[in-house]
Amino acid sequence: EAEYVIREGYTGEEDDDIMEDVQQADEEADLQHVIEEFGGGYRASLQVASNFFPQIIGKGGQTKLRLEKETGTKINIPRKGMEGDITVSATQKHSVVRCCNRIDVMVSSARYKQPFTHFISLPVNSNQLQQAFASFKEEVLDTCGAARGVDETIFQTSTLLHLTVGTMALFDERERALARDILQDCK
Repeated sequence: EAEYVIREGYTGEEDDDIMEDVQQADEEADLQHVIEEFGGGYRASLQVASNFFPQIIGKGGQTKLRLEKETGTKINIPRKGMEGDITVSATQKHSVVRCCNRIDVMVSSARYKQPFTHFISLPVNSNQLQQAFASFKEEVLDTCGAARGVDETIFQTSTLLHLTVGTMALFDERERALARDILQDCK
């Protein structure tokens, strides 16, 4: 049977402030936004597509109010139908960081639930491929044409054959411009 000895010493309890400082530093290191200092406080601008504003505002403004209360910040969101940045401000920098991180998580979660709006594809419609595709289509229709759901409409037009290499959900002109710039850099 093991015997345990309890001795006085370091328990970590007196260093709660240090752990809080470390956590705040970690949050700041992960932040994707620039925080600027202004007369008596801090502020950050978040570039968020306007179709995510309702998720941040919530029903009757409840989500925005709760977020402001829990983080000690003031959140300014452009009015309905307007484009622009969301601004988060507070007297303490870590409050702005915490609020920005929470908004980022909300937007990221909502983005994954959205359908794709764009795709990246490579054309694969050379004459040789078009002829091979036409032969394949003819063989399938001859062999399986009597099967339910097998008819000419299930085949792509041979001049539009392509290989999709990526899909994206781009919700405003700023996101589309960024995607264009990134793709241009790949040339």
